Amino acid sequence: MTYADDVQTLLGLADSPDPRIRAAVAAGVAELPPDPEVDAALGRLLNDDGDTFVLERALVACARVGIRGWRLICANPPAGADAEHQEEHRLAALQYGLRPEWLVRQQGRAALVELASSDPDPGVREEAAALLEWGLLA
Repeated sequence: MTYADDVQTLLGLADSPDPRIRAAVAAGVAELPPDPEVDAALGRLLNDDGDTFVLERALVACARVGIRGWRLICANPPAGADAEHQEEHRLAALQYGLRPEWLVRQQGRAALVELASSDPDPGVREEAAALLEWGLLA
């Protein structure tokens, strides 16, 4: 079995009916290099059927992958969530240490540009744009 086969096996388990398996997959995908299939699996785990344990593991995984994780959280609210629940989802991400300021410290200007151009929160976009305009991060 090759590395690619192992990755595919892991990603396939993201759809397991057992929440413990899905939670383990969420923890494991944070260790994989950036890949659209990995991000898709993590997105499915974020958009889980309401299992808190799985969601917590997915949020922790997102915190570990930085700006990719922030984008995934913004793009994958819990299934059937209204605007209020989507905001709760983002706040939960902040609880697990995934803050825009942290992303900027960890990844520098690239994270700031990403936040300024595509974060769904207008306040985050404005703050990031202001920091770029003032050149506070070279």
